Amino acid sequence: MRHLLILSHGASGTSAVVDQLFNNKNVFLQYNKEPLNTKDPPRRNTRILHGIHWYDEHITELVNLAESNEQKLLIHIKPMHLSPISVSIAEAVQKLHHQFDFILILRKNYLARKCSAAFKLLQRKNNSPQAKVTLNINAADFAEDDRTHREMLRLTEPCNPFFIDYERDLHQNTRKTIDSLCHHFEFYHPYQYRPMKPNYHAKKNQWSAIKLQDKIANFDEIRDKLSGTKYEWMLHE
Repeated sequence: MRHLLILSHGASGTSAVVDQLFNNKNVFLQYNKEPLNTKDPPRRNTRILHGIHWYDEHITELVNLAESNEQKLLIHIKPMHLSPISVSIAEAVQKLHHQFDFILILRKNYLARKCSAAFKLLQRKNNSPQAKVTLNINAADFAEDDRTHREMLRLTEPCNPFFIDYERDLHQNTRKTIDSLCHHFEFYHPYQYRPMKPNYHAKKNQWSAIKLQDKIANFDEIRDKLSGTKYEWMLHE
């Protein structure tokens, strides 16, 4: 049985994808969505920092649990999860592609993604839609983000990934995107949608309608940095 791996940065619409896929009877419902996140609040994954192999023992245990239910395991790996366990993106892809089909999500608007991640952390401390974040970004950050996106595309291309463009696909029609994904990997079945991740819906409803300039305290400073560059379009999500 082949399983499902989402490869993306944070704040790229992964919760929306997981929320839909958990409605599929072929997908195993489990909540250690990010098994390589060693900062996961329940501290479920810290054992991979202390001698337990990240794949052969840790992820394989989740695979076996899903297969015992005759279902697909669904996990999400972010590039930032790999550095603390000294694993490269290339090594992760090489190891995982034997058992996993890849779902590659790219949210090209680095500014919006950075804002969403910072806003999420802020909301945990100050649950107010009026709160604003201050972002410290420069041109090098945008260039590094471009480089990582290109690397993920290059490394996963031989694995025939299902590619999701956040701005084009998820932002427009999440259900249609997920139906296409299920057809692509041949495990589609019709279902009556119901929310499977209530916390995702709570934050989506609270944050999604707020414009960038209303979430970023130093928006004018960032606008001055990006105006006239190839990243200027990111100011207008």
